[in-house]
Amino acid sequence: MPVADLWAITGGLATGFQQDRRKFAKLARACAMLCAQSQSSPLLLSHFICPKDLPMPHITIEYTRNIDGFSPRQALAVVNQTLLDSGHFQPPQIKSRAIALDDYLVGTDPQGQGFVHVQAAIMAGRSLQERQALSQQVLESLRELVQHIPRQIHVQLTVDVIEIQPDTYAKTALESAA
Repeated sequence: MPVADLWAITGGLATGFQQDRRKFAKLARACAMLCAQSQSSPLLLSHFICPKDLPMPHITIEYTRNIDGFSPRQALAVVNQTLLDSGHFQPPQIKSRAIALDDYLVGTDPQGQGFVHVQAAIMAGRSLQERQALSQQVLESLRELVQHIPRQIHVQLTVDVIEIQPDTYAKTALESAA
């Protein structure tokens, strides 16, 4: 389906959707259905319904403290850069944090195992292929970072891209008082 037709069909919903999350959800469903029926590019879908000014993503990196040499600050920087390089996000949108885990268990072995898990929560509306690509890109960047650390333990790396639901997501920003 040509871009002009997609705009024409959904144009009524697109007006002011950033102020009304229900309209955004309707727009996302309509675009997903239209793109699926017409086999349009998933890239077209993401750029149409997920403009760069939507609030997202929230990144949480959980890691076990037993990974000697793992730098959470470096991991945050690598993941943030990977997300920027994807072209889906702008710097002020990426909100990331790292959480060190002291209490954890991998399988039944209390020692000799560790993990780094990244959860990326992004606004709903991106195609499955785009979410999979983001997941793989972040995993590859994380692997490149961790593979150079001398390890005395087995380390698992995982990434999960989940969707923030626009109907229940709320955000406000408070400007500095200065």
